[in-house]
This record gives sequence, structure tokens and C-alpha cells, in this order.
Amino acid sequence: MLATISLFTVATAATCVVPNPPYPGGTWKPGPEVYGMVEQQAVPITMSDGITTMADIWYPAVQGTTQRAPGSFPVLLVQNPYGPNIAIGPANPNYFVTRGYIYVLVDERGTTARSPAPVTADGQLFGPRRALDGVEAATFAAHLQGSNGNVGLFGCSWLGINQIFTAALAGPGSPIKAIAPLCAAMGYDAFFDGGVPSLALGNFAWVGSAIDATFGQQLLDEIQAGGDAAYNRDFWQQRDMIAATQHIVANGIPALLWSAWDGIDDQMPLQAYQALQNAYAGRSIYAPPTPGQQTTGRYQIVVEDGDHAAGRDKALLLEWYDRWLKNDPNGIDVTSTPMHLYEEGSGRWVNTASLPTAVSTPYHLGATNRLTAANPTTASSSTITWGPPAQAGTTVTFDSAPLAAPSSVAGPIGAEIWARSTNANLQLVATLQDLAPDGTATRIADGSLVGSLGAEDSSRSWTEADGRVIQPDHPFSGDTPLTPGSVYKLDIGLGTALHALGAGHRLRLVLATQAAADRCVNDLALGPPEPCVPTDPQKATLPGGEYTILSDPTTPSRINIALVDPYSLPAALACVTPESANIAEPVQWDGGTNGPRDPAADRTACEKG
Repeated sequence: MLATISLFTVATAATCVVPNPPYPGGTWKPGPEVYGMVEQQAVPITMSDGITTMADIWYPAVQGTTQRAPGSFPVLLVQNPYGPNIAIGPANPNYFVTRGYIYVLVDERGTTARSPAPVTADGQLFGPRRALDGVEAATFAAHLQGSNGNVGLFGCSWLGINQIFTAALAGPGSPIKAIAPLCAAMGYDAFFDGGVPSLALGNFAWVGSAIDATFGQQLLDEIQAGGDAAYNRDFWQQRDMIAATQHIVANGIPALLWSAWDGIDDQMPLQAYQALQNAYAGRSIYAPPTPGQQTTGRYQIVVEDGDHAAGRDKALLLEWYDRWLKNDPNGIDVTSTPMHLYEEGSGRWVNTASLPTAVSTPYHLGATNRLTAANPTTASSSTITWGPPAQAGTTVTFDSAPLAAPSSVAGPIGAEIWARSTNANLQLVATLQDLAPDGTATRIADGSLVGSLGAEDSSRSWTEADGRVIQPDHPFSGDTPLTPGSVYKLDIGLGTALHALGAGHRLRLVLATQAAADRCVNDLALGPPEPCVPTDPQKATLPGGEYTILSDPTTPSRINIALVDPYSLPAALACVTPESANIAEPVQWDGGTNGPRDPAADRTACEKG
């Protein structure tokens, strides 16, 4: 049930003591609960096309009474498809209302019994009519009695996606002064992996069915048949959050993104962060970061451990909204490191301006199934067939030598695989693993590609100076059949990772032809997209193929990995081993324990235990 992805999922993480960032007036802390709370239910909002929807509104009250508090307050607006009177867990309005916010929870049209409006084609999932509804609801909220005219958009997952398209459509001068799109991902890459549909599409369509009884199934049927929606064409381009970032910056609206490494939303917010920084700097939103690129604290991202809708710290969100909606100079925007990233494998937080933090290292697929930094001087090859990984002959594995010292994977990972097929298509799934000395393999990142969809937009792909690809951009706009027996270079994006490897660990690359069965079960439908549900045309062209993976001086198959000295990263001290103590929160933005460190001193301290 897709309802589990909503903002209203109750967090189970233990309460943490949160270090706060310094600012000119001292150390910021969330203020006490100054107000009580009074609720007004089922307030009608009439949209410009005459449709009426309903909102529940919570106002600050004089403590101990039901009397509205005097004064004016900013408004937090949630565009909600899940209905009224729901358990709202971490989004409980009490936390914000008692600290001086009006909180508006507005039904999306057509999603509830009290807002049963018919939904036209332009109002379907994240279509332009829904974004316009958000803009009009923000205008309504800004003019509520007691509002100071400043509106912040709020929410996770669907509710976070709504923020992105509403803020993009709002225009300059809108009452929307800040957004915090939490656990939000929308666009073709959020629901397809290398051109193959993922299980997440079923949840996407399930909610579509809740809005329109025929829409969801029609969408799935069209994708399954290989129709337009199976490709990155009009339907998905109208719902592309990366393209929306250009408009958000043009509208002058700050954004705090929040994601998790193991959720459906892990990669798109990272791409959106760089797009926002680029747009603010006047660069192409698709360009890679440049060395020393200046960043702004108006656009920040937190990526934490866990899966979809994990974590979220109310105090940090309060600090964000206080800065932009109350004009509180609390310093949250005063940072040279707007990326706040949980490092898997070490449990520490890293604050940086961009990823990658270093030029990637190429690891070549060598003879005897080795990953080696040396360029191949002789030819080697491996042959696999299309089938589930549990079936013999469908996978091949390459291992590096043990690492002599701790290291961190810190950036995008791109696999450049030269291959040929015996039929007109092929599929490769690349998984990078951390192989511990005891043989335990931990996934770092993965990605896949269907050969007929392997066309690449070089103007949007991220490459090193020598041409090696670290983040390929595939248009996925249509199939081009392969010529059996011909050799093709397939650039497979495994996404961005931040993962610590201890000394003695190895890197392992597994090439398969299908997703693993344990990555294609329903409870992972909100995890990272996996190529689990081939379309009918893909089912017709992939089976029976035998693929040869080549590695020689002219076709050097390799994987490009940004490996760095972990003690050079701007992180609070945590030795790079699985036993290192976790640092619970990322909010020491600059200076203090997360400021510049002496890498040699950190390494010495860790070696001494």
C-alpha cells in the first residue's frame, strides 16, 4: 500500500541530542512551546476553475485556552492526498504551531470524499493543474487572518513532490518563501532502472487508481505494452523534478532537500541539489560540479541512513523555516558545505560542497576475474547469458586486491562495459560491493542498462578530463536494436555513493543480466529502483542472448570510482571501521567538530584506537 510512503509514517529512531550550528548571535536551539493550538476543520478553498477542496487549519492559541493568539504568523502548507484526520507522526502540527506557525493541511482535488472533484488529464499525478492548485492554496494561506504573508511548503514523498512542482510554477514574488521537499523523487529515473520498469511503478499507479479508477491501470498497461509512457517522453518530461529546479531558483525560493541512501528517492535529490546549485550559479542544471565551484546555503541537502521516509529532524526543519519565514538570522544558510551526508560503513556525517570530491580511479576488468588499476595489455573476456542471477552462467564477478589503507567511495560511479550479444538486445546489471576480509559482501551501489536504450547524451553526461564516464545520461526516448555480434560500449550509471571501506577490504564488481530476486519483492517497492518488470518488447528481445564482456587495450571495460582518503573528508572524527561510534545528526554545518581537520592527526588517533 503506497500510504506507507507518506509524511505521516511514524519514525522509530531514538531521540538524539542534536549539536547546533553556530551563528552570530550564539548557538541556535529550538524555542519552547509558547502557544497552544486551536483547529478549524473543513475550510473550503475554491480554485480558479471553480473546483472546491477542503483544508484543516491549526492556529497558535493562547496557552490553556481555545482563543487564537494575537499577532501574525507564517504558514506551513501541506498539499495532502491521504485524507483528513490521519495519524501525522513526525509532521504533527503541534511542534510547529506551538512555536508560532499556522499549519494548513489541504486536500488534493479528487482524493477524498469531502473533495471529490473530477480530475482532468492535466490534473493527474503531478500534472500542471495540481501544481496550480498548490500555487492557489499558497495564496489562500498567505491571506488567512493572522498570517504574516509568508508561506513554506512542507511534506515528504508525494507531499514533497507536490512542493517541487508548486514552487516551480509559483513565479517570482510568490508568497512561497521556502520549501523542504523531503524524501521526494519524480521523473523517469525514479521508476525505471536502465530502461526497465521497477516495482515502484505499481505503487505509483495504485495511487493513480485511488484518484481515477482507470488512470492507474491504463498507465501500467501502456508501459507494459511498450507505449509512450515506457520511455522518457512527454508524460515523464512533464513530471521531471530536475527540470523544475531551474524555475525554483528563478522564482527565488530556497530549498532544503532530504533523502536516504536506501529509498526510492536517494539519487534524484542528489541530482536536484547539484542542479539547484548550478542554476543559482548560472550554469547548466545538468553540468557536473567544477573544482572550487562556489555554493549557496539557500540550497542544501541531507542524505541519511535508512530507506524511504526515514529520519527527518523537526528541529532542523524548524530552523530552516524560521530563517526564511520569520527572517531569523540563525545561520542555517551560512555554510560553505551545503551537502550533509551520512557515510555508510563508518556511521559518521560528512559535510561537503559537492560530490565527487576527487578524480575517479579506473578499475579494469582483468584476467582471472580481477579488478585492477592497470590498463589491460592482453585480451580477456567473460561470457554470460540472460537469466536470473541464481541460475548458473548468468553472472561474472571481479575482485580487487585488498586495500592497503582505509578509503571512502565519495561520488558518482560509472561502469564502462564493452560487450557484444548474440541477439538484438542485452541487459546488464552492475553491482559494486564492499567485500570484507571475512567474505561478507555489502552493496555500495548498483545500476543497469538495456542495450537498445544505450544511446547517451554526451552534453549531460559527467566525464573525467580523459573522457572516462562517471555519470552517464541516457535519454531513454526510444529503442535502437543492436546488431548481433557487434561490439558496443555500455555506460552504466551506478549512482552516487558515500561509503567507507576499512583496510583489507576489497572492491567487488558483479555483472548480472537480471536483478536479484531479493531486490524484486514488494516490500522493496519503495527502495532504489531495480530492473524488475521488463516490458513486453523487452521480454521479446532479451531472452536467449549470450553476452561476451570484453577487456583489452582497445575495449577496456572498467568501473570508475571516486576513492579518497577518508580522513581528508570534512567530517567529525570517526574511525573508518564498522565499529566506529555513530554521530547522530548532520547539523554542525561549519566549524566546530565538522570544520577543517588535520587528516594525519585523525589517522593517528584512529590507529591508536
